[in-house]
Amino acid sequence: MEERRREESLYEDEIDLYDLWLRLKRRWKVILGTLILCLTASGVYILTAKPVYEGRFIIKPRQDPTIENINEPVPILTSRELVESIKNLSPRTPDVRTVSPKLIREAESVEVTVEVYRPEAVREVYKEIIDKLENLPYVKERLNTVKALLSSEREELIRTLNRLEEMTRIFDRSGRPYFNIYSDIAEIKIRLKEIESELKNIKAFDTLLPPKIPDRPSKPKKALILGVSFVSALFLGIFLALFLEWLEKARRRHQT
Repeated sequence: MEERRREESLYEDEIDLYDLWLRLKRRWKVILGTLILCLTASGVYILTAKPVYEGRFIIKPRQDPTIENINEPVPILTSRELVESIKNLSPRTPDVRTVSPKLIREAESVEVTVEVYRPEAVREVYKEIIDKLENLPYVKERLNTVKALLSSEREELIRTLNRLEEMTRIFDRSGRPYFNIYSDIAEIKIRLKEIESELKNIKAFDTLLPPKIPDRPSKPKKALILGVSFVSALFLGIFLALFLEWLEKARRRHQT
């Protein structure tokens, strides 16, 4: 008995599926028309949409040399503050679509993703962001303090160097031994060169990953758009076909 019921149920399911197939077959023009319409619209969008290029770079705040902390170094800006600062910036570089900073907790740094309509604009945005960040009032004050400290150290070293060189001239005339004066002079000169280099390269941020000019657009994603359009159009076409069948059947019932 049970086996018979099972066979009847399977038979009814087969009839329902076959009936569904016949309905869809009758409305094949609706399904095909929907597919053509949606794919044509997607194709027009792909051809007319402006290509978008994506670039990224990673920056990290430098340690603030004006704050001495024995336990751990203190950055000029925390990574979270850096993310918020970048979000509040309004790049003036032309052809910029979006600027999206993201915190990298492990490296205490920030990854900035840039979407532009012109590949060269990636580096232009990078330079503009760094320039604006270093001109933030607090950051600029820290950098000026560092410059002042280095300049003060340089002046002190120059005065010490002049005194030591004067002492060598005195020792040359008196014939006394020089002790460690020459080695001290050499060390001071090395440090002066280091200070000159540091003054030329004072910056608040290190670039862990420099920006690269993209060679191909990241958007529109042609294959994805066409694939989604095809599947969506197919489902929409089937829905319209079944809806029209239902509408026609309801009209017939109403007429009778």
